Amino acid sequence: MKRQFLSILFLLFFVGVFSQTHSLTLEIKGCDNSGGNLMIAGFKGAKDFNKKENSAFNKSEKVENSTLKLSFHNIEEGDYAIAIYHDQNLDNKLNLNQIGIPIEGFGFSGNYSIFKRPKFKDCSFTIRNDTTIVINMHYLWN
Repeated sequence: MKRQFLSILFLLFFVGVFSQTHSLTLEIKGCDNSGGNLMIAGFKGAKDFNKKENSAFNKSEKVENSTLKLSFHNIEEGDYAIAIYHDQNLDNKLNLNQIGIPIEGFGFSGNYSIFKRPKFKDCSFTIRNDTTIVINMHYLWN
């Protein structure tokens, strides 16, 4: 019985050591500080990308300055992509014009073209330790 207990204890320790989590810090630059909230979502994997209900983590943050710094904790290792929009009129959606172009600010992790809808591979980055990334906001109609 004592041997079984020690085996279980060792197994729990072993699993805990190899399933580490990390912190992710975002520095979001170029925000229009006229009010509203930034809606931030992190996605783990291409199949979940840009489906808000499938985000691995998310947060709403009031915009008061042109630069915002915030952190997420207990993030598992893996490949992620971040999508952000600035809900300036507080209606909980990214507003578009008649031809589908955003009229509120937006930003994504990684290097992507603002002239096409980004794919996960355009925005992805890997978390293997505590990570900081910079995201620049884009406002096409302001």
